[in-house]
Amino acid sequence: MKTLIVLVTGIFALVGCNSKMDLQTLLNNPEMRSQMMQKMSNSPEMITEFMTKLKENPKAMQMMQNDQQMMQMMMQGKGMKMMKAKMMQNPETMKEIMQNMMKDGNKMKMMMQMMKDKGMMSEKCMQASMQMMKDKRMNMMNDMDMKNKDGYKH
Repeated sequence: MKTLIVLVTGIFALVGCNSKMDLQTLLNNPEMRSQMMQKMSNSPEMITEFMTKLKENPKAMQMMQNDQQMMQMMMQGKGMKMMKAKMMQNPETMKEIMQNMMKDGNKMKMMMQMMKDKGMMSEKCMQASMQMMKDKRMNMMNDMDMKNKDGYKH
């Protein structure tokens, strides 16, 4: 943190001493830009502030979402698990997840199987639920080949 303060102070001193030197000039200097990025990336406070700025910028968000490697990295690890756990504590988020799951027969089947495996649902209950879903024409197998032109399995 001390080094960061010294660096920022030095930048302001340079800008103050030489009115022709502006932020763009500093950023155009590869060595200075690299040092600034290194200091920022090692400061949790600055990372948080930078992430906030990125989230406020639609173009930055689009670029991050289109970066497959970044998205894969973000979906792994403790951070994502913590975020998922936090989302599950939010009743509105949980409700939305459940509503989306109920629209997909495969997800429902998987959830019922998990509940059965954990002793939370009997085989009889699972079979009755699957029959009800079949009666309501929910696609349990997700195999589009068996559907006719009206969109239902026969």
